Amino acid sequence: IMKDITRELELSFLFKRPHHVYFNIKNPSKDMKKTFEIDIKISVIEKIIENGYLGDSGVLLNEYTLDNNSRRVDLAVLRGDKFYGFEIKSDADTLKRLHGQSEKYLDFFDKLIVVVSSKHLKKSLEILPKNVEVWEFHNNKIIVSRRGRIIKIKNKLSLLRLMSMKDLKSLAKQEIPKSFAEKRYDIEQNLTQIPLSKIRRRSFEGILKKYEKATSEFVGSAKFLGLEKSNIKTLGLRFKERNMEKIKKEKNQALWEEMKKQADRDKAMEVMAENYGDNLFGDIPTTIKDILDD
Repeated sequence: IMKDITRELELSFLFKRPHHVYFNIKNPSKDMKKTFEIDIKISVIEKIIENGYLGDSGVLLNEYTLDNNSRRVDLAVLRGDKFYGFEIKSDADTLKRLHGQSEKYLDFFDKLIVVVSSKHLKKSLEILPKNVEVWEFHNNKIIVSRRGRIIKIKNKLSLLRLMSMKDLKSLAKQEIPKSFAEKRYDIEQNLTQIPLSKIRRRSFEGILKKYEKATSEFVGSAKFLGLEKSNIKTLGLRFKERNMEKIKKEKNQALWEEMKKQADRDKAMEVMAENYGDNLFGDIPTTIKDILDD
């Protein structure tokens, strides 16, 4: 068993793969290596970049939130006028939510691709609709198990829910200038009056503008340094938002600590004032007295 473990670690180091090795006390050889989401995600991103899924101006999104933040897909790719979603199921996951997830994702993506570890392949093929593409992650390789189909989003509300509030208001001002709606729900309902093609175009333009810089920096870093050394988290704005929140929290904590210290100093001064009265800092030096007297 120790020889197998040593060999696994050597291979992980040699190929710079983030293999996760762990032990099953009852049967160490049975579960020596378990495939986790990050293992699969790296291979999927490699395939996306190497196979030209991004084209010349596509964007890659990590942990992309949908439907007013009620759902989050593992990866998404917007290339031209087509939007692709990628959901990953590793050995550590279950398929309990897969049916509901796929139904919701098909409302927002022109094509859904589900990538599963070998453990989940058979069940996934049974659960998922025929238009959903299924990839198997086996021996650190991606195998296309079933081809899917592109079915363009036709639900106007789904496309509108991909837009930021700022973009929604901008579109409403341009297309429905007499509308004075302020709430998101009301703006979305009003915008369903305009053609699907306009909504689709403006929705995708907003996504491209928001993520093109992060995608360009990530792909450049991945090609130069290797994908394992690139920070996949930087592909999503959620990482930047969480990072800003962390910085703000740290600043607030530092300010609070300083205020506490100042309060302690003030309290100490009050105690000293009570004990020493007006003579808190001692007698005034003669030289200073002479200046004040003049």
